[in-house]
Amino acid sequence: MNSEKERKKTKKAKLFGFRYLLYDFIKWTGAWSALFALRPRIYYTGKAAKKKVRGAAIVIANHESYLDPIKMQMPFWYRRMHIVATSELFKSKRGNWFFRKLLCIPVNKKKFGLSSFREIINNLDEGNLVGIFPEGELKHSSDIKNFKSGVALMAMKRGVPIIPIYIKRPEHWYNRQRIVVGEPILMEKYEGVMPTAEMLNEISCLLREKEIELMEFLRNKQKSRKEKKSAPVCDDGKQVNVNHDGY
Repeated sequence: MNSEKERKKTKKAKLFGFRYLLYDFIKWTGAWSALFALRPRIYYTGKAAKKKVRGAAIVIANHESYLDPIKMQMPFWYRRMHIVATSELFKSKRGNWFFRKLLCIPVNKKKFGLSSFREIINNLDEGNLVGIFPEGELKHSSDIKNFKSGVALMAMKRGVPIIPIYIKRPEHWYNRQRIVVGEPILMEKYEGVMPTAEMLNEISCLLREKEIELMEFLRNKQKSRKEKKSAPVCDDGKQVNVNHDGY
């Protein structure tokens, strides 16, 4: 009974603790300006992708813009997200304090340290949502690079689901931000399994393929929308369906 009360108190403190004050303030005051500026359009690949994420999970995304950490959180506005960020942001005392308050987790891009690994695992153990860019670096192209194996290893260790999302970089500043959310990739069967290099590489390749599928999903959506707009219209205002043979 006492342990149950303590658990509830801990959960309540976690929800309303002082450590989240700055994060929540920036999130809720900055949300309106972000929504106005980016006008996000979020797509879901299926019913499972639409379900709210409860408990520990890892969110992965491609990385093409400095605003991606903000965009990554948009489909999950109802949750706090701990995002993995380059350790260069934490070098100064002010930077370390600020980004820690924003729930960022420092990671050395060149060498993934044990302390970073433990911090991410601890967050998952606490039931938190962790955001990671598995390409390992910011790039200014739509090509999706090979994924690093860290995501696969951590997901295997704790058996938490991985939620892939694709963030399309707008061609112009006035274009809407488009984000695709994929269905969770369940990793429960790997929990407690001794990971091998071959297994980690296989899972990392699978995650990259899922990311590419989300990119193609959005391209097909936009293509069909353009075709629908350009379809000829009859006198009664209805569009004419034209097949590939022109009939």
